[in-house]
Amino acid sequence: MRRPEQPGTLPGAVGDRELELSKEQFGHFDAEDSTLLTLGALVRDMCAPEHAPGEAELPRTLRDECALRRLFEQVVRGFYRHHLGPLGYAVAAERRPWPAAGDPADLAFLPHLNADVVIRGHRQQVIVECKFAPVFTRHQGKTMIKPDYVRQLVSYASDFRGEFEGATRAVLLGALIQGSTGRDLDVEIDRLPIAVRQVDLSTGPDAIRAALTASLQHLVSASSSTDSAMTRCPTITLG
Repeated sequence: MRRPEQPGTLPGAVGDRELELSKEQFGHFDAEDSTLLTLGALVRDMCAPEHAPGEAELPRTLRDECALRRLFEQVVRGFYRHHLGPLGYAVAAERRPWPAAGDPADLAFLPHLNADVVIRGHRQQVIVECKFAPVFTRHQGKTMIKPDYVRQLVSYASDFRGEFEGATRAVLLGALIQGSTGRDLDVEIDRLPIAVRQVDLSTGPDAIRAALTASLQHLVSASSSTDSAMTRCPTITLG
């Protein structure tokens, strides 16, 4: 990695003379060259990668699966907070202990309940579990949701439902993997409505926003039609 010794300069074509862009004068017909030369200097000053040894270093490309999962969760959480916050909904990750009893020394060995996204307001509550991985698997020739994901989502949502006065629903939101044989699902487990959705991150921003919008809009629409108390809530429109 190489960078010019003096910022804002570029190697000249004559005698390797370096030109200071700040001293360059441009006429009427070559004014557009100023932008190109400035951009070129900027790229050089920022240490654009090139196959050459040098003293400057760039950060290593992120390939940490745990970090990517956290990033996916933060993106989903931020999207819903941005669109639902102004409508009176609180959106956050929530951490709480399990409702367990016993010797405190024994309880210390229990993990905490960590919900990726909890959306709450207007007597509605949606628990969203984000999975930066395939949510479907194959077992004995059958496509099914990964059992651990189902158990986690149901147990989390059931715990949150216990103390909430209103409707609780859950969403399993996964990153769509090429070749996935699964599809959008809507089921009910122990009177708990659950939606399974996948977001194709290889598409453009508009398609991703539309997918995130649809993932929650379906539940909100269902709650409005099945619970009379919800009819007094503002209509949620994401976009």
